[in-house]
Amino acid sequence: MNRTRSAELVPVIRKAAHRVLAEAGSAGITIRAVATEANVSPQSLYNRFGNREALLDDVATAGYRALSTTMLGHGHRQLATISDPLLRLTELFRRYRIVALAEPSVHRFLFDEPMPWRSGRTREAAAEPFGLAVAATRMAIDAGLLIPGDAVDLAGRIWACAEGTIRLELASLDRLPAHPHFEATLATMVRGLRPSAQLR
Repeated sequence: MNRTRSAELVPVIRKAAHRVLAEAGSAGITIRAVATEANVSPQSLYNRFGNREALLDDVATAGYRALSTTMLGHGHRQLATISDPLLRLTELFRRYRIVALAEPSVHRFLFDEPMPWRSGRTREAAAEPFGLAVAATRMAIDAGLLIPGDAVDLAGRIWACAEGTIRLELASLDRLPAHPHFEATLATMVRGLRPSAQLR
């Protein structure tokens, strides 16, 4: 087997783990399977991670952090550059959807797995994406654009709506045009939380 330099090993392993996830699910992620896919020795993975659970933990942590990074954006696409709170909130969920559809197997792994091996580091990373949604929701509430209430509760409602629509897409159950349907569903959910909607 070719030996990959140590500095490059971790991203190579993560990409290999993603390919194994897509082909065999999380049960297929073993030290040997990922090493074979990455074209490195199993001992390289043992040296870096120690065991399968630590490998899974690393893949999960990296997955949550990559999701948060995409949701936040960078350069001229930074979420912070969007001044309108509602536009910022909806853009956040658009980016969430893009990540989910780009790597469905990783999305299912991150949000479906019970993860009994999950470390404190992974728990913190897992909380970040929803934390971004809560912060954006709170901003919209403070601006008077959403009904007064608990930002965690309102963000949870929007998250559930967005996630449900995405899951229909992933399961190929959504026969309507995917992108317009997601946009319409998200807009309907947000509109229902506007102060004006509560006065009708």
